[in-house]
Amino acid sequence: MLLLLSLGCSFGLIPSSGKVEVVTTATRIDSIAPAFGPPTGGTAVTLEGEGFSGDVTVTFGGVFGVNPTVTDGTITVTTPALGLSQVVDVVVETDNGSDTLPGGFEFRRRGSGGDSGGGGGGGGGGDSGVVGDADRDTDTVPTYAGMVGGTATYTFVDHACPTCFGLAWGARPVATGTAMLHAPADGSWLSWVPAVGACLTGVSANTLAATTRDVGTSVVLNDGSRDVTFTGTSGSGGMTYSTGALTSAEYTAGGSWALGASGGADVAAFTLPVALRTPADFTSIEPSTLLTEPSNAAFSTHFGESGGTAVTWAPSGDGDFVLIILEASNGSTALGTTTCRSSDDGSFVVPADAANIWPSAARVAVRIQRWSVTETVLPDGSTFEGIGITERVGTGSVYY
Repeated sequence: MLLLLSLGCSFGLIPSSGKVEVVTTATRIDSIAPAFGPPTGGTAVTLEGEGFSGDVTVTFGGVFGVNPTVTDGTITVTTPALGLSQVVDVVVETDNGSDTLPGGFEFRRRGSGGDSGGGGGGGGGGDSGVVGDADRDTDTVPTYAGMVGGTATYTFVDHACPTCFGLAWGARPVATGTAMLHAPADGSWLSWVPAVGACLTGVSANTLAATTRDVGTSVVLNDGSRDVTFTGTSGSGGMTYSTGALTSAEYTAGGSWALGASGGADVAAFTLPVALRTPADFTSIEPSTLLTEPSNAAFSTHFGESGGTAVTWAPSGDGDFVLIILEASNGSTALGTTTCRSSDDGSFVVPADAANIWPSAARVAVRIQRWSVTETVLPDGSTFEGIGITERVGTGSVYY
């Protein structure tokens, strides 16, 4: 026995300390399936790899997945709601370390016009995303020669305190729209938007390098009962289309809109039955002092206080997400912006550090925006993106 023990120790079979060493395997992701799902979340995903043990978390673009469960060396997890089509990194963290699968999951809307646009407006449905009738007359199907992408944004703004910031629009709400057809561009038009539950300072809408296309003198939105015309303007980058200021009656909250173009030098005439859908207007915003008029009673909602400031509203059920944008100023001097993103679930706590980066007593324009993002796949395989926004502009101040 002594001889055997001695030999065992000399070959490292039994450590001299008398303790058995446990070999751990570093965390590693080998595969993910499926690798795509809708931006609304809820996709059951399976990750295979090694080192999945202990406390396990999985994040998609920095947002935690729901209920990660480890079974037989695999992780099952449900994707969170990100609200936007985007490709994100998948990160697994365990007691054995972490590993990243770059671009491991794509949140995307793909399908027919009816699926991506929410129905209504000018039709929807068919496989091509162009017409809803499966037995359509192929002689009347529009051509999309040269059309490789596009964006349209239609915005409705209602200022709760229009005199508070020296606005010249008066008390009436205003709608505006922009649209363009463009050549391919790298990146996402909405990459600047924070993840759900996050706040970012100093971000603003991004502009990608793209050459705009000539689709005629104008493009027209139609909600089934009215037309809204976007007039074309030729510039150094090509043709862009905009409405200028419209009346509130020219915007249908909670509706779907078709987009038509007459055809121009670069693109043949076309119609997108469901180009965008517009979210419902905001109601029941609290604290009500955000929406105080006249101006001498405004700015009493404080941001920057310890514990954060709760903002609530009545969720509409048709918004992909809500942005709460704080625009601080000190007299006539702009101090900066903080943008927070929430699910359209009716409440969000703006953290203290979203505002206490500015001097106490600074005034804040509070822009509360409900977004709907629609993507329609064109027959040539490219994507047209429609963005509908309804916005209330309230007031607040920095206090800490």
